[in-house]
Amino acid sequence: MESLWIVYWIGIFASFVFACYNIIKKRLVSGTLHALITIAFTALSVIIGINSGYTGKGQDEFTYFVNRLFSLKFDSVLLVVLFVLMLGFNIYHIAVFYEQSNV
Repeated sequence: MESLWIVYWIGIFASFVFACYNIIKKRLVSGTLHALITIAFTALSVIIGINSGYTGKGQDEFTYFVNRLFSLKFDSVLLVVLFVLMLGFNIYHIAVFYEQSNV
């Protein structure tokens, strides 16, 4: 399970580096939004993790998060929305990069 967290944080870091790369490549609006969403996602993930009360209840982190998500708790829904936006920006920037490399 620990290796999954390593992959998770490497993915978040790679997304932030990719956002910074897009800022440098003069895609200021989308790159800045991508970087801000990545920072907000990371901060919210850490805050939810610190404030969560899943320890001692016989649940792991994932089960706790899914239960909160199905209960439509605001922080869990916001985390999913930020993740989808971050993923969308990554896909958009990869498509733009691919398109420019084929011209």
